[in-house]
Amino acid sequence: MLRALYRSASLRAAAALGLSGVAFALGNLILARVLPSQEYGLVSLFIGVVAVCGVTAPLGLDVVVGRRGLRLDPRWRRAALAASTAVGLATAALAAVAYRLEIFLLACLLITTIAAGLTQSGTAYFQGQHRLGLAVWISQLSNWQLVPVALITALFRHVTAAAPCVLITGAGVIAASAVWLHIVRREAAAAPQPDPGALFSEALSLVMIQASSAAFLQLEPRRLSVPHASGRRPTHAHTRAAGSRQRG
Repeated sequence: MLRALYRSASLRAAAALGLSGVAFALGNLILARVLPSQEYGLVSLFIGVVAVCGVTAPLGLDVVVGRRGLRLDPRWRRAALAASTAVGLATAALAAVAYRLEIFLLACLLITTIAAGLTQSGTAYFQGQHRLGLAVWISQLSNWQLVPVALITALFRHVTAAAPCVLITGAGVIAASAVWLHIVRREAAAAPQPDPGALFSEALSLVMIQASSAAFLQLEPRRLSVPHASGRRPTHAHTRAAGSRQRG
């Protein structure tokens, strides 16, 4: 059975997805155990914002790369970096207005969003090169990293959101750097490719689908924790919603 799992790309991908889900759940359970409720709410908010904005940070250029099987040559890498930086700045600005986060957390949010965008671009590149197993593992790095982040937070008895957010940021930067270094090393001179600007309209049309899907996946599970994260108490509507779920 283990030999069949190793040889089958589909089974390896399914295993990666399943185990990453377990890692994500375990990391959240540990953080919820060791952090005060408001601090855990901040971490949960941080993770949710990055999950939505990070996957859309390349502004659809990653989807174009994956669909067309393009290489991440220097022009495309610069375009992905520029798009991810712009989205990171917008994300930090919106978070400052909507949630009034501290400058320190906003800086972490900016860096992590950029790193997530670069990792997302790397995932799309390997999808376009038909290396689906590697692409799936890369796409799940953010889930895997949550376990060591939570364990370190618990081990050193951190009780604020700052420590796990810094650890998530550091892990994201390391992951993005490793993925891009691997891409740069395997890229070589080849036939000319379309310019990123020429395909930007296609990219923008695709990123809306990404954004809608990512927001839907993140919004409902975190809806009850956001009022705590922003320093507000849950409204009666939140309480009624929670009660209806428990009764259902």
